[in-house]
Amino acid sequence: MVEGRGRRTSGVKIIDKFDGSERAKERLSAILATMAGEKTVLAACDELGICETMFYKMRDKFLSRAVPLLEPEKCGRKAFPKPDPEVEKLNAEVKELKNQLIGAETREQVLRLGIEPREVSNTTSSKKKPGANRRKKKLKKAKKHRR
Repeated sequence: MVEGRGRRTSGVKIIDKFDGSERAKERLSAILATMAGEKTVLAACDELGICETMFYKMRDKFLSRAVPLLEPEKCGRKAFPKPDPEVEKLNAEVKELKNQLIGAETREQVLRLGIEPREVSNTTSSKKKPGANRRKKKLKKAKKHRR
């Protein structure tokens, strides 16, 4: 191994910056030290006050939970979560109720001003273009003059 290249690692001291109880940090430190060859399993067991079987179970449990955390993930921003259908339904209902409120307020203002309300149909009718009647009258007059 080439010495003197790159940054020196802080070793198991890096554990101190993470949240957790002192006991959990001691256990993790012992596991990492044995894996790095800095400490024997027997020395780690004496330090923690546990038997070898318990140490191996603890190490296996740690590693089995750590490995899935290191699985590669998709790059980029996580997808925006799909809205809950119940929330969408409630938002649509709120929108409808707001529209009804606006309509009721408008009708109230119209009544206060004394304007006669007129019926408005919800169906889309073919509206005549402005001046359509005038054009028809002009065409009739033009036909009469031709005769």
